[in-house]
Amino acid sequence: VSLGSLHEDGFPFFGGSMRVHFTVNAAGTEKYLRLQGRFATAKVQINGGDETLLMFSDRLNAEGRLRKGENEICVPLTSGLRNTMGYFHIAGDPEPVFTHPGQEALYGTWQDGKSEGYDPHYQFVFFGVSGIELS
Repeated sequence: VSLGSLHEDGFPFFGGSMRVHFTVNAAGTEKYLRLQGRFATAKVQINGGDETLLMFSDRLNAEGRLRKGENEICVPLTSGLRNTMGYFHIAGDPEPVFTHPGQEALYGTWQDGKSEGYDPHYQFVFFGVSGIELS
C-alpha cells in the first residue's frame, strides 16, 4: 500500500488497521515527526525502534531516533470505520457532523424511486497519510 489515501488504493470499505512503510531523508538533527493525513490512531516506528502511539495528536518526539540520510518508517494506521459503516449517499453533505436513523433512509422524501436527499455515488472520506513533516 502506498503512502496516501487507502480508499483510492483499492480499499474503499476498509475498517481496521493497516501498516504503511516508507522512507524519509533526514539531516539527523530533527526533533519532531508529524504525520499529515487522517486516521483515528497511528503507531510510528522509526528504524525498527519502539512504536510511539499517536492518539489525539499527529506529532511525536523523534529526537535521537532519526539518523542522517535515509530512515525507515513503519506506521500501522487504525481507521474510525467511517468508510466501512457509512453514511455513503447523503446528497450535499459528504460527511455530516451528526446522523440520525432517518438520514440514510430519507423517510417521506422518495417519489418514483428518487429523492433529492440521495446521491447515488459513494462518498468516501480520505483515510491515510498524505505527508510527513520533519522539524
